[in-house]
This record gives sequence, C-alpha cells and structure tokens, in this order.
Amino acid sequence: MNKLILFSTIFLSTSVMAQQKITMNGHVADDKNTALAYASYSVENEEQHTILKGGITDALGNFKVSAINSGKYVLKISMIGYQEKIYHLTVDRDSTLQITLTPTSNQLETVTITANRRQPIVQKSDRVVMNVANSVLAAGNNVYDLLKMAPAVAVSNEGIEVQGKSGVLIILNGKKLPNASIKDLLESIPADQIDRIEVITNPSVKYDAEANSVIEIYTKNTTSTDSWGGNITLNAAQGKKFHSGGNLGLYYNKNKFSLNLSGGYSNNGHLEVGGFNRYVYKGKDEIGQVKSDKDLGGKVKPLNLSAQLGYQLNDRQNIDFDFSLMNFDIDIDGTMDTRLKEYQPESETFTPINSKIDITTKFNSYNLLYNFKLDDLGSTFDLSGNYTAYQNSQSQNFLPQTDPEGKILNDIKANYDIWTGMANYRKAFSKTQSLELGLKYTNTKNNSHENNRSGTNMEEENTVLGYKENILALYANYNTELTDFLKLQVGLRGENTSYQVKEGQDSSYWNLFPKVRLDFTVSPQYSTALYYSASISRPNYDLLVPYTRYFDTYSAQAGNPHLKPEYSNLIGWSHRFKNYSLSLEYEHIKDAISSQITYDEDKLFYTNMVTNFSKRELLGLNLSVPFKIGKFWQSYNTIGVYRQLNNIQDPFTQQTVRRKNTYPNLKTNNIFSLGKDWDMDLSAFYRGDIISGVNWVDELSNVSLGIRKQFLAKKGFVKVDVSDIFLGQVQRWGSDFVPVRFTGSSRNDTRRVRLTIGYKFGKTMNSDRKSTTDTNSEERGRLGL
Repeated sequence: MNKLILFSTIFLSTSVMAQQKITMNGHVADDKNTALAYASYSVENEEQHTILKGGITDALGNFKVSAINSGKYVLKISMIGYQEKIYHLTVDRDSTLQITLTPTSNQLETVTITANRRQPIVQKSDRVVMNVANSVLAAGNNVYDLLKMAPAVAVSNEGIEVQGKSGVLIILNGKKLPNASIKDLLESIPADQIDRIEVITNPSVKYDAEANSVIEIYTKNTTSTDSWGGNITLNAAQGKKFHSGGNLGLYYNKNKFSLNLSGGYSNNGHLEVGGFNRYVYKGKDEIGQVKSDKDLGGKVKPLNLSAQLGYQLNDRQNIDFDFSLMNFDIDIDGTMDTRLKEYQPESETFTPINSKIDITTKFNSYNLLYNFKLDDLGSTFDLSGNYTAYQNSQSQNFLPQTDPEGKILNDIKANYDIWTGMANYRKAFSKTQSLELGLKYTNTKNNSHENNRSGTNMEEENTVLGYKENILALYANYNTELTDFLKLQVGLRGENTSYQVKEGQDSSYWNLFPKVRLDFTVSPQYSTALYYSASISRPNYDLLVPYTRYFDTYSAQAGNPHLKPEYSNLIGWSHRFKNYSLSLEYEHIKDAISSQITYDEDKLFYTNMVTNFSKRELLGLNLSVPFKIGKFWQSYNTIGVYRQLNNIQDPFTQQTVRRKNTYPNLKTNNIFSLGKDWDMDLSAFYRGDIISGVNWVDELSNVSLGIRKQFLAKKGFVKVDVSDIFLGQVQRWGSDFVPVRFTGSSRNDTRRVRLTIGYKFGKTMNSDRKSTTDTNSEERGRLGL
C-alpha cells in the first residue's frame, strides 16, 4: 500500500509538471542597444518541425510567447538590414532573452563601415516608411518630389491625399506645415536633407483630430559624440526653362552637445501655359464663349534654413531647440489674352492683356522640446512649445492693351501668428501595456489686408480682414496586449474650438473623436487589423478670409467666412502577409468642403468659392506588392481603386445632385543596383479622372528615370535624371454644370533633364533622428504650406 501511494504521488507530480505552461519573454535591440520595433520572430518545435508561435516585436522591441510546454525549440529573429539570429533552446522554466541583431556590414581597408542597408521602402502595420538618407531617391530631388514617389500618396493641384483620403497632416520634425502654401514649402527643402518619410495611414489620438492620415518628415541628425562633418549638393536642370540650386548641411557633436545646420537655395525658371474656355449663358441659354490663353514665365526662388540644437542634461533628460526659416518668392510675367465670342449677333472681341504676378511666402518656426525618460520600461514626459510666423503677399496686375476699363490691380497681404503648447505623458505599466495622456493649446491670430484698384479711374477699395481661433485639446490613448496574438489600442480626443472671423460668424464648439484599433497576429507571416476613427477637417485659414484672388479678368477665387469644418467617420480592415499588404476602407464625410462656382450674367464673371456640401463618401481598396529579383532589382508597387459618391448642389437649380466615379491610382518605384557603385531608379504613377465638387479633373501620370554613380568610397556622387518623360502632368479640368460650364488646362515645366553632384565630408553621420513631439502640425496644415 505504501509503495502504491508513493508511486501515485510521483505520477501525479510528474503529470502536473508536464502540464505546467511556460512563458518566454524577449527583447530585441541593435548593437547600440536601440530597441528594434517590428522585428519578426518565430518559435519552432525542434523535434516536430512545426511553428508554434510567431509575430513581430512591439514598439519597444519586446515579444512574449506564452503557454508552451518544456522541451527543445528553435527561435528565429530577423529584420531587414540585420543578420538573422537563430537560437536552439532547451526550455524548462519562464525566461527572458536579451537579443542583439547586428547590421549587415562591409569591410573597407582597416576601417569598419556599417553599410546603409535600410530598405528604401518598408511596410509596417500602420504605416509605410520611405528611407531617404543616402538613397538614390534623395539625389537632386526636393521633398515635394519625394511625396510624388511615396507609396499610398497622391499629389496634384487638388492637394495631397493618402489612400484616396484628404485631411492629411504634414509634419516636419514634429512641427506642422500649413496647408495654404504646402507645395511651395516642400519644394524649398532638398531631399538630401531628409532621413526618412513615414506615411501613417491610421494615426492615434495623439495626433490632431484633423488627422485622417499623417505624413511625418524627419531631417537628418546625428547623436554620435565627438564628430563633425556635412554634405554639399549642387544641381542644374534644363526643361523649357533653366533651373539651378544647391544646399549645404553641417553637423557638430561634442560630449552632450549637438548642433545641426542646413540650408538650400534655388533659382528656377517658371513656366505656365494653358487657358480656359468658358461658356456664356443667359439663364439656361448658351449665348457665347470666353476663351483665355496664358503664357507666363518668370522666376521661382525658394530658400530654406534650419538649425537643431540639442543638449543632454543627464542620462534621462534632453532639451532640444529647432529653428526653421523658409522663404518662397515667385515673380511671374507674361500675357493672358482673352477672346469674347457672342453668337447672336455674331461678333468677336480680342483683348491682349499684360500680366504680372508677384507672390512671396515667409515661414518662421521656433520649437523648444524637453524630454524626460522616467523609467526603463519606456515611460516618458514631454513638454514642447512652438511659435510660428507665417506671411503671404500677392500682387496681381492685369493690364488690357485695348480695354482700360478692364484694368485690375490687386494686392493682398496676410500675416499669421500661431502659438502652441503641448504636454505629453506616457506611462508604461509593462512591456505590453501603456497609457498616454496629453494636453495641447493653440492660439492663432490673422491680420489681412486687401487693396483693389480697377477701371480707368483706378478707384481704390481697401479692406481690413482678420481671424482669431483658440483650440484646447485633451487626449488619452491606451495600448494593451490582450493575448499573445491580440493587441488593442483605444483612444479618445476632445477638442474645444472658439473662433471669430471678421465679416463672418463667431462660434464655439466641443467635439469628441474616438479611435479604436484591434490587431490580430495569425502567424509569423500573416496579421490582420480592424480599426475605426472619427476626425475633423477645419478649413484652411486663407479660405475663411473673404478676399479675392484673380485668375484673369473674367474669373477669381473668393474666401468664404461662413465655411464650416467637415466631419469624417472611417472604418477599415487591413491585412499583411509577409511584405504584402491589403486594406479596405470606407469613409463618410459630413458637410464636405469642396469647390462651388457662381456666375454673374451681367459681367460674364466666374467666382470660385469653397463651400460645404451635404456629404461625400469614399470606398477604397489598396494593395502593396513589393518584390525583389536577385540583388540588383527591388520594386515597390501600390495599387489603389477608389469609388467616389458625392452629394453636391446644382449651381442653377440649387437641387442636390449625386455624382459617382471610380478611378485607379497606380504607383511603382524601382531601384536597380548596377554594380561598381552604379545604381538607377525608375518611378511612375497614374491616377484616373476624379470628381472635385462641381468640377471633374482629368487623369495624371508621370514617368521619371535617374542614374547615379558614387565615388571616393561613396562619399561623392553624380546623378543624371529626367522627369515627366511623357508629359503626363498636364493638368486638365472642367465643369459640365450650366451655367458654370467650362474646360481648362495648365502645363508647368515638369519635363526636365537634371545633373546633380554631391559630396559628404567629416565623420560618418548617424542619421537617426530623435522623434520630437508633434506641436503645431494641424495649424500649419491649415495655412496651406
């Protein structure tokens, strides 16, 4: 009996031990102890050769494998640009592994140089990362050119969209760029100052409520001690006009101090050829046509200067100061000839017009950031403050040679002062659970002046305009790992807005914007996510101020002080298999902001004004297909198909009209390694016809090719490229609605052959940019920069 009891006790104890489940924790970092987010891992039963668990590390480089039995396993850790690690483990108890991945490196003489093996484009669960530093994409381009090549991004005269959606926040080193002159500002920043661009398709509530999508742009920076150096680049291009420019970057680091300076200047020829063909109506009867032809030249001179000063107070505290100055001067002159043709009685009037347009945009931004690392789990506290001064002035002179009554002199000046303060606290309860709390306050003031003189007597009309706005925002964002394969992110942002528009309406409103995301890891190769978000898109500041910008003597753009914000609700379902991704999204927009045109029968004058329509709907399917052929060809391809459903107002009957349209958006980027320090890039995109308010916009395309040769141990390079080879970027648009029926076209100097040379000097730069706190991203977006 005693033997039986002893045997039973041993058997039961062994059974319990055999059934006891074990947890394996891991932390993945590089050789500089920087956590590697989104590294792939898999755990395989060594005897059965079956994969038990796999996935990717979280934002802090952590992973966890739970509920496994004791035994022998194979753990594999891999990440693009790093050597794969394989561990053969005997597991008999809970454990934590510290794993270090080593970058792929080459040997050159007696100096070890870590090669820049970052993939040019990396697909992650909620974003696409475009690594620009030292790539063939950077040479000779500017940031606006890079966005044209970026996956999921569409760039046109209508603005910048991500996966077919508007409401895109563009953030440069944590500071928002204003929407009003965004093209000008991005063109003034050379691409070789950029480290990377992150296109965030599903941003958290940490970002402003305007953020349907976010484009984060990070400039190069260095944090290595006792180093100095820089780079210089010069370029010249020939299209219909001649273009030239250059930029210089310098860095210096000593102990706890770091300084980065960069600047660029260009002198580019301006070309704008095209015109309008407008149909003249009395009621619904077509009585004639007004045809305008433009042939404009001139100069475009962008200038940018920036400085980043950093100081490490101790191992846990840093303070950084950033300064940015951007200046954009456009001097345009040429002819804008107008023909008025009446059907009954048949007649035709021709008016040659001498035109001169001067536009100046100035943008200064000062940003102070304090960062405190509270613990080793990743808890942090950030404080930031920003002041932005934005100025825009336009002078338009239309001088008809045969009609003194048609003379127009129009001067507009707009000044914006934007103050922003933000506090952000992140508490990491564990490696898989964290809470973020934030507070942001923004004060915006605008002073605008318009001076109009017209006719033979040049009667003068002065108008003083203005705008004030205050926004207080609070947000909370919670991340947790519910199981080994299920992650949840829940966020809520509240914003209180009060604004005053001179000659407009005063208003205050409070809104809540929830966001939810659920990620499910099915296997190391496949994961899927469901998400929902609510957002707001406030009108650009310049659209609220009711001054008039003339296109020619028969048409103009006017501001609308009664414009309301639009509200969006978006749901999405995304999939990721290896490096491929597929997403399906539906967006419903209330009070959609879009163009409306009014027509003055007596003056035959068109006025384009942005107004609110009842709603807009967008259904989008996006597919990312990267592939690699050997070591010499990497291709990154995105395919988007979008279905538009717009409810707009008929300009004549004032009744609601439902317009539908389906269009594709295709993009490919290809990089070829030709050997012996030669490489080549080939990029192309195509976007079909779209609907924009009462207007339709014709298709756009672009094909560009560049070849680069590196020399002097890859410190120097020379590149030759040609852009818009087939002249696919001619803008064509129009309207089929009576009485605002028209067609228009415009061509700029997009087809160019360019030569770029560059050289890096000093010690090797580590281009990891410290991520700064988003301070005034929404406000600068609404400036249109």
